[in-house]
Amino acid sequence: MKRIPFLAILVVFTMAMLSIAQTNRPSFEVASIKPNSSGQRGGAVDAAGNRFVATNVTLLTLLHFAYRPLDRTPFLNDQIVGLPGWAMADRFDIQAKAEGGGRMGEDQIQRLLQELLAERFALKLHYETRNLPVYELVVSKAGKMHPATDQTPATVTRQQPPSGVINDASLPPRGTGRMKMTDSGVIVVATAVPIATLIGMLQGQFDRAILNKTGLNGLFDIRLEFARESTTPAPIQQNAGIPTLSTGATVYAAIEEQLGLKLRAVKAALPLLVVDSLEKPTPN
Repeated sequence: MKRIPFLAILVVFTMAMLSIAQTNRPSFEVASIKPNSSGQRGGAVDAAGNRFVATNVTLLTLLHFAYRPLDRTPFLNDQIVGLPGWAMADRFDIQAKAEGGGRMGEDQIQRLLQELLAERFALKLHYETRNLPVYELVVSKAGKMHPATDQTPATVTRQQPPSGVINDASLPPRGTGRMKMTDSGVIVVATAVPIATLIGMLQGQFDRAILNKTGLNGLFDIRLEFARESTTPAPIQQNAGIPTLSTGATVYAAIEEQLGLKLRAVKAALPLLVVDSLEKPTPN
């Protein structure tokens, strides 16, 4: 009897396991994509259980949700290149339901959305790494950050934090933070959050990524106030300083004076999503 080489058996076995894995992998059982012509500016994305719902969102927003790092590392628009104009202007409504009734993790939802974008938008992309201007968040004055009394990781729910004037009597729930715009400035308050949460809240004030180089671990109670002024990118050069304005506490100065942290302008290698091809979806 002719003997089958072990390598051939191994290849067949591996292909069979991959086939089983792909068969058992969750997939969107039903998916509807329709253009949204409401003219409204705001949109929303929500993933709960085995459902994914997006309302009045651009493809750029969908890419952010589908490919954002699971560790919540800041992911900016500049890290997605090659998009046509309609991908940042046209808005869509999406309703999708995965097979089964169980709750899926964020990584599973992301993988399903990536597959949906590839199928319905004919999306093809690849990763690149490029040196881009960034800010490194470092410690400049030790002891100004206030560790939370309770260092137990908080369970964050999808419930929206309370609105209204920020004061000591209306602190956000543990593990969350919020930003309040006032006539005179901006107030950021967070309770029992890691440094990554602070960076996530501040990221919208800057046109470049903020990298955590503080070395600070644990949870912190944070309060930060700064003037409502635009942020001017600092020059990228050795020992470059952060620009300051003559009036009010800029966000740069406030971070250093109130939190003992500092934004340092440097360049760093960042991952990019490069879009190779893309098409508008057929509504269904």
